[in-house]
Amino acid sequence: MRRRVVSEKNCVGEGIRDILNEVNAYEPDVLCFRRNCLVRMALYAQRHNMKVHKPKIYVPVSEMVDDMTRKVLAETFGDGLMDAYGSSETGSCIIQVPGADLYYINSDTHVVNIYDEDMQLADEGKVIITTLFKKDFPIINYEIGDRASSVTLDGVRYIKTIKGRVNDLVRHEHGDETSALELMKIPNGIVGIAQFRYIQESYHDMRIQLVKDPGNDAHTKEEIEAFFREKMEALFGDEFQLHFDWMDIIPPDENGKMRCFACKMQ
Repeated sequence: MRRRVVSEKNCVGEGIRDILNEVNAYEPDVLCFRRNCLVRMALYAQRHNMKVHKPKIYVPVSEMVDDMTRKVLAETFGDGLMDAYGSSETGSCIIQVPGADLYYINSDTHVVNIYDEDMQLADEGKVIITTLFKKDFPIINYEIGDRASSVTLDGVRYIKTIKGRVNDLVRHEHGDETSALELMKIPNGIVGIAQFRYIQESYHDMRIQLVKDPGNDAHTKEEIEAFFREKMEALFGDEFQLHFDWMDIIPPDENGKMRCFACKMQ
């Protein structure tokens, strides 16, 4: 089996062109990078009108794949997206193959359960994972920190949606906390955005970093900002003053990942 390792440290600036040229020369059947690296590669190719080899399968890892990311990646890499969900501790345990609507569970290597707030088995709630292949250091009933929903068809349970971290919380002045999941839905309501990130800087300041989709001019930056203001007001009233940063690319965090919500408050 052919295999080539490419350093993701080169996936910045003009180094992205070198990686894309290497992909085109090597023509891999399977392409695997962190999600934010694949997005940077896709945006670079679109901005510079570069043709990119479309692998049979490409796998964004380490970060959740939202609907906006799917669209951006499909425009450059085609329809072969495989969404592999898991963690460093458990490995990939929930897989969505190209073209499928549901995720299947790797039941020969993992047990994946979903519990509600009362720690009862449910179709929607917290993801709890047990590994069946790790015998030297078994991981049993690991609460990974994400939420998901499932459905059972012909006796087989599938995952419908993976909804992100339960510890992505918006903090409010009087001690309340609300899930940031509702914030993640806002960009799906308008086209023309390639990347986004929310940063809560204080009880009344929310910074929104945005990257314009180079292939879609349906809305101006001003119209997109107005859309965000409308949706944020519907969620939180006048609680937050919004600060918009339009960027060429949103850089990853120090750990190499890019989370779509960050709270900078102590």
